[in-house]
Amino acid sequence: MIARVQSHSVDQLEAIARDLAHPFHEVAQNRFDSLKVAWETFNVGAIVTNGETGAASAAMDSGALRYIPLTGFAQRGKINETGRVRDHHAPLLLEPDDRFSTLHPDEVKQQIEGCAPYARRLLLREADELNAQYSCAVVIMSPGDLVASNAVDIDRLRIFRERTHTHVCDFTGSPAQQGEELAHFLSIRKPLFLNVVGPRESLSETCLYSPYDQVKAILLKALRA
Repeated sequence: MIARVQSHSVDQLEAIARDLAHPFHEVAQNRFDSLKVAWETFNVGAIVTNGETGAASAAMDSGALRYIPLTGFAQRGKINETGRVRDHHAPLLLEPDDRFSTLHPDEVKQQIEGCAPYARRLLLREADELNAQYSCAVVIMSPGDLVASNAVDIDRLRIFRERTHTHVCDFTGSPAQQGEELAHFLSIRKPLFLNVVGPRESLSETCLYSPYDQVKAILLKALRA
């Protein structure tokens, strides 16, 4: 399997656009100019997300408002916490297949047939691992210091931190401050592909904050010309 992106440059983007074996080849080829402009303007070429959570929805919508291309592996079936990824975003996301998978076919069958959509842990992990592998950096949206809570569990956190450059945002803090800190991180790393992960919207019932609203405010602050 191809190693994840190591360098962040237009030359690397051109290489991905030519590489038919790379999962982000299609977005790099078809939206090359948009990705290049976004990278030069916002220090981010494309938003990578699994589409599953409130934070992921915020990332997709924020990217759309800034005309930043979207890609990333979703769970098989493009499932999210409320059912399916919204129609206007779903075609832009990828599903793991025979070329890009971290699971044995029997594991996939067991998860699909035996679990409710919101409990498909292995399928979510598969999408997370692939997104982490092929992204240049990851932003973890977390409520306060609960980085290893039910928002982003310890196992998933390890995946991200082992495989890519990581920045953690406290979405219960000031969106302006968190956005400034994220903008600084992006100015240093300049990732062609930025993976955004965070909690389900249902977490708002216990933490008194809406992950979608807070994450969107942080990203729009960070992603400015």
